[in-house]
Amino acid sequence: MDSLMITDNDGDTIEAHSRGQYLRVKATQPDDGRHRKDDAVVVDLTREAARSLVDYLTAWLEPACCPGDDPDCCPELAGWERELQACVQPSILEEAQAAIYGDREDDYGTPRDNWTRTAILWTGLLQHKLADGEFITPEDGLRCMVAVKLARDVHSPKRDNRVDGAGYFAVLDRLETGK
Repeated sequence: MDSLMITDNDGDTIEAHSRGQYLRVKATQPDDGRHRKDDAVVVDLTREAARSLVDYLTAWLEPACCPGDDPDCCPELAGWERELQACVQPSILEEAQAAIYGDREDDYGTPRDNWTRTAILWTGLLQHKLADGEFITPEDGLRCMVAVKLARDVHSPKRDNRVDGAGYFAVLDRLETGK
C-alpha cells in the first residue's frame, strides 16, 4: 500500500501514506465554519507507533460502522485495516532481527550455546551415518534449518518461511563473525 484515505460519516478524514520506514498520517475535518479546510494534523510515525494507530483507528471507526458483534457488517473497515496493517508490518529482516535479538536468549541461552546443544544432539542421532570422528557443527545445523525453510517455501510460499530463513542466516552470521 502506498496510500489510503478513510472518511467517516461526519466528513472527518484520515490519510495514510507509506514513506519507507515511516507512515505519514494526515487528519482533517470538513470546513464547517469552526475548522478551515486546510486545518490538518500531519505526523510521521514509526512502524511501532503506526501499529498503535491502527488499533486506535479500528476502535474509532468500528462503532459508527459496525454496531453489535457482526464482524462482516463493515467490509470497508476490514479492507482498510488489512491495507494499513500491511503498510506498518515490519520487513522480514526486521522481524527476524527482533526474534534473534529479542527474548530468545533469555528463553534458550546464547545462539552459540543453543546451536551447540542442537548439533551435539543431531550428531548423536546421526552417528550411525557419520564416519568415525565426524560430527554436526552448529553452523551445519543452521544451514540445514535454512534448507528446511526453503523446501517449505517452495511447496507453500509463506512469509513465515522467509522470516525464519533470514533469522537462521543471521544467527549463522552471528556465530561465524562473533557479533
